[in-house]
Amino acid sequence: MTNETQTHYQALGVSRDAKSHDIVRAYKRLKGQLEADNVAPDPKRLKRVEEAYAVLNDAARREAYDASFVQARRQRIGTKTFAWIASIVIGVVAIVWYYVEVRTPPPPKIVAGGLSETEILNAASIAVGRLQAMDVSGRATPLGVAFAVAENVMVAPCRGIAPTVQLTVSIPPRTIPARVASVDEKLGLCKLTAFGTGARPLPVAGVDPKAGERLIAANVGGTGKVALAEGYVRKVESDERVIDASFRENAVTSGSPLIDAYGRVVGLAFVPAADGKPRHVGLPKAWIREINEPPEPEQKTQATGEESGPEAKPADTLEPSAPALKISPEHRKRLEKQYRPPPKLPDDL
Repeated sequence: MTNETQTHYQALGVSRDAKSHDIVRAYKRLKGQLEADNVAPDPKRLKRVEEAYAVLNDAARREAYDASFVQARRQRIGTKTFAWIASIVIGVVAIVWYYVEVRTPPPPKIVAGGLSETEILNAASIAVGRLQAMDVSGRATPLGVAFAVAENVMVAPCRGIAPTVQLTVSIPPRTIPARVASVDEKLGLCKLTAFGTGARPLPVAGVDPKAGERLIAANVGGTGKVALAEGYVRKVESDERVIDASFRENAVTSGSPLIDAYGRVVGLAFVPAADGKPRHVGLPKAWIREINEPPEPEQKTQATGEESGPEAKPADTLEPSAPALKISPEHRKRLEKQYRPPPKLPDDL
């Protein structure tokens, strides 16, 4: 059978069981119609009709054509059946994969001496949130991720933060206002003050990660929930505070904390540099010292209640708690005379 979509029987307008005289009659009728003077010439159709008549009017050629026609039909049916069976198999495999990989939570991955992914996720869920900027028109713009490193203190990339915008951090079910406390322009990082955050902040590592170490990025998705992405360290440029890690940019949001196997923050993911190219950066060393070694509160001595810190004043220079009363000399004499103790009498009286 030819690859044409129209069969010879369809070209002549007869059924497959048509007799020889039916084929001849159909051919003459169609040829007469196509060659009529009042009909526009259609050479392609006329040629198709003649080819069909030549095959079907010859008994041997018609038999061979019918055999090839049946074989081609069987092949089409077999192809459709195979495609149908393959689609069922693929569907079953997809369902099994969903229940095994997605529906069923994977077992926690334990690192020797470290935390499981479940423990890291629980810690990040209450310390990591989405950072947004709201302009004067009330339009909110997502800026990435911010996370708490101390009580009321969060860290985030500075990209998109301007003096005219109002910052908020969303940690469901709360939305907390924030403001910039300090900036590291070299790394493009902002330290934020956000009151009501950091009751359980993420601990900050005092040392840089090493090549080959496992990292976890705590990413915030569109639903506001924290999700973890796993990667590893390729290399670290400690002086530049740049971390080369194996995270894909389309899978991790800018500012997501990079957490080591012990649950400690070692850096931020995809922080835009001055040239606009994102890179992973570690926290400034000065910030790490401030976070891990907060200043000691001023202490007071038990005996006098005076401050003992470097700002404490000597005892002889302390100011009185209240100003002394001003009394005239005449008033003082009257008070002393009125309230002086009685004279002491001799013992032998």
